[in-house]
Amino acid sequence: MDDEKVLLDDSKKNTCIKVKIPLRISFIGGGTDIPSFYKRFGGVCVNATIDKYVTVTVKRCFGHPRSLHSDTVKAALDYTGMSEVYVEIEKDLSVQGLGTSSAVIVGLLKALYAFQDDTINEGDLAETAYVLEREILNQPGGKQDFYSASYGGLREFRFRNDGKISENTVLNKKQIDSNYLMLFDTGVIRDRSIKAPHESLNSPQLEILKTLVSPFCSAISDGNFELMGHLLSAAWSIKKRTHPSISTEKIGEIYDTAIRTGAWGGKLLGGGGGGAILFVVPLENRERIKSKLELLGTTHIPFDFSYEGAIRYDK
Repeated sequence: MDDEKVLLDDSKKNTCIKVKIPLRISFIGGGTDIPSFYKRFGGVCVNATIDKYVTVTVKRCFGHPRSLHSDTVKAALDYTGMSEVYVEIEKDLSVQGLGTSSAVIVGLLKALYAFQDDTINEGDLAETAYVLEREILNQPGGKQDFYSASYGGLREFRFRNDGKISENTVLNKKQIDSNYLMLFDTGVIRDRSIKAPHESLNSPQLEILKTLVSPFCSAISDGNFELMGHLLSAAWSIKKRTHPSISTEKIGEIYDTAIRTGAWGGKLLGGGGGGAILFVVPLENRERIKSKLELLGTTHIPFDFSYEGAIRYDK
């Protein structure tokens, strides 16, 4: 009877959990979510998730060698007290600047908690993912990416001096016309030997950057894409002055070409040095801009917005 009970209980356990996590585009405020800044001044970031995803699958696999797992997966397993599982990670894109590493960790934690029949709300999921990547794995960076991956949608996140969220505002629940936005892979890969600056960013420049968030949110509410573009360019100009490694000659050429060809404005995404770049463009200039930038070795990434954060979809 006892053996039957054990078999019955084991059959109820999860054997496979799948979680889909959206990547994001960071509009404005990046850098103010770094502890060295928000602990003094508070931080604020505006970002939006897109229909490009990371998929995390956790499968029961007794005795599977941990050596096949990455350091990130091992850290997540240790943090959640998990063993006897195998983790698979799939990515729609492998482009820097879209919050991929944070999306992976958010998805890992959500899947591992679900595997144990535990639930975790969006805020706690984001904070736990932040602790795992930034404090346990000691990877530099800010907080916004974890919250974006966890909550999803177009949002404004405000960080208090203690790092907690004081506001989490959904800026526009309606579908935003993504045709006014163009995303490109610059083809420039950040030199891994040069770590992104993060904690050494110029704080006075970040204080100026922070003042652009409110007018940018107003431009979104008004559907004023031209103003959004101009504000993104202003933010990019400021961000470049926060650290010399933020831009490169090639990135500058791509940006200048897009502006000359009719883009209203734009900026590099993520920590800088390479990866994805975003432009706000008039509809009539989309094809000209695409053609010009592809001559420079970029790749256009068509996308739409996603309005959900990390979701389990194996049920």
